[in-house]
Amino acid sequence: MDQLLPDLVARRVRSAPGAAAVAEGTRTLSYAELSDRADRLAARLRALGAGPGAFVAVRMRRRFGLVTALLAVWRAGAAYVPIDPSHPAERVRAVLDDAGAAVLVTEDPPDGVPHGAAVLLPVGP
Repeated sequence: MDQLLPDLVARRVRSAPGAAAVAEGTRTLSYAELSDRADRLAARLRALGAGPGAFVAVRMRRRFGLVTALLAVWRAGAAYVPIDPSHPAERVRAVLDDAGAAVLVTEDPPDGVPHGAAVLLPVGP
């Protein structure tokens, strides 16, 4: 029985909502908290046009927010395009243009983000 990651997370939320889903140093994020944050971000992404066939660029460091963002993109029905936060603005622009991503989820917007791209701050601690 094949299940997608969002389905597996939802099942874990039902069975053990208080269990640790993500750990960062001494902080943890429970499955219920992760699910709530991802749902809120997914709704914002859908409002900006994310959905089946759409690409959402994700430019974040490996922290709580990244896990939340990826789950939100999948819950919105879109695909994510990873962008390394260390890449220069020219590279970010090129990736956004090549992917056709209209939405960028980032912790800190790079210089030169193309006009019309929506910059969202991740739902995180």
